Amino acid sequence: VSFLAVREVGGGKPIALFTTYSLHYVGGVGNGHVSADYFGVYSEALAEKLGAVNQSPPFVGMMANGTSGDINNINFRTPRPAKTPYEQMEYVARDVAAKVADAAGRALYKNTARLDARYTELPVASRKPDAQLMAWAAKTIADPTLDPAKGNLSAIYARRTERMAEQPATLKMPLQVVRLGDVALATMPCEVFCEIGLEYKKRSTIKPGWMVSLAHGYYGYLPTPRHHALGGYETWMGTNRLEIKASDIMLEHLLKMTEEIAR
Repeated sequence: VSFLAVREVGGGKPIALFTTYSLHYVGGVGNGHVSADYFGVYSEALAEKLGAVNQSPPFVGMMANGTSGDINNINFRTPRPAKTPYEQMEYVARDVAAKVADAAGRALYKNTARLDARYTELPVASRKPDAQLMAWAAKTIADPTLDPAKGNLSAIYARRTERMAEQPATLKMPLQVVRLGDVALATMPCEVFCEIGLEYKKRSTIKPGWMVSLAHGYYGYLPTPRHHALGGYETWMGTNRLEIKASDIMLEHLLKMTEEIAR
């Protein structure tokens, strides 16, 4: 968990707190419900923990995706009892809110902050299915026993494969780095694997620096080349839309942008 907090001068009321957390959404809502997941619960719980409920002007608590593409709060290999709708979501959100509120009370606050930013749209090659995969997709789609509407994965991914063949050879990836005082926030428009975020933290010339996923767009999961070799559904054609080395290319570009605003 990483956060930036803003409060009134002299240790006054909290104004806003921006958090990133590297955890996939939790889910577990009621049938047909639309939910902000633990992000929404966290924002409300954080206001409670900071004593900022019904504050005027209102306190703004925010939670963004960290590099959470391959991080879950459940071990699917271990049997677990069923939970009621929102139960796990509440547990995760309130646990994180309590820890962040405690840390915010001990954080270092400054009266001034240098602001800077860089933004670019980096061309990155898209993945394209080969002839063998396209033949499989056509055969699968033609099979009337395989219905994507009934959750058949082969039918679902066959259609995704055909759509991948139609996308442009390159896609423009919106990348941004924002400097707020001594902190750098770097963004990618994908569900980014945690190793990528850890590598950015390690190599960023501005420390602390961390990443925000799913910013300025959505281009699927972003595994590392190592994870592409391991496999996993996040690397499948259609779940992943960019070339195998895309994470390395995008990370190096973000690090260069960070160097520019560190000067």
